[in-house]
Amino acid sequence: MIYGKQTLIDLSEQVGGGINPYLFTKQADSTKLSHNADVTDQYEQIVCYMLPHTSARRYWLEIMGKPAPWKWLNVCPYSTPGCRGACLVDSGRLGMAPAKRAMLARTALYCKSQEKFWSLVEHEIRLHNRRVRRKGKTLVVRLDGTSQINIEEQAPWILDMHPDVIFQDYLKGPYKTGWTRANRYVVSSGTERDTKVTIRNRGNVVFPVNVPKDEPLPRMFMGRLVVDGDKHDLRFLDHQYDRAVLVRMKGNNKDMHGFIREVS
Repeated sequence: MIYGKQTLIDLSEQVGGGINPYLFTKQADSTKLSHNADVTDQYEQIVCYMLPHTSARRYWLEIMGKPAPWKWLNVCPYSTPGCRGACLVDSGRLGMAPAKRAMLARTALYCKSQEKFWSLVEHEIRLHNRRVRRKGKTLVVRLDGTSQINIEEQAPWILDMHPDVIFQDYLKGPYKTGWTRANRYVVSSGTERDTKVTIRNRGNVVFPVNVPKDEPLPRMFMGRLVVDGDKHDLRFLDHQYDRAVLVRMKGNNKDMHGFIREVS
């Protein structure tokens, strides 16, 4: 068995999760990613959902009734009060108990043994890449679906091992954006703290806005032309630079800080 898999299985069993746990969710099984197929058949994406910020510690206590025998890590080091309040982790399928238990097992594996976690990440990417290549497509990996552990900083060797895979993430914080290497694309994720000044020179920046599903978006936002971020999740296809990528409000929307921007 691949290094780290048995530990994930054991953790999933402890928290009442599935008997065949995995780190990555396929494009067809993610509401957000499934829209990719509407715009292109060239790529197929996978995403890893973890419990954001420090919420894993709380969920573990709720389920297990006692602290874990390892130190919990903050998997969203640049989160803000606004993004924590409006996080999509409580929306749609992710808000359901089975998904929460799966995310808890993944986050627990990362906190318990990063060596095992990254080994399993590489293994699953290899399997998905083989599956997607058989279809004549290119695999796109989004590790930080609800986290920000940044593969480029922590496990760049995985990027080196898979030059034919595109690694894409939305990141907050002081990171380079755009194509940071031949197979790595980063788009900046805006927060309630951002202004026209702070997003200058950050390339395209993503903002959630208070526009209902299927309603039109404004043409301009924060002095930038708008890209509809709900049409797909392949941000490297946007091509333009200095655009505002807007996504319609999602999550539990308990936003008291202005993270979800007012545009109407």
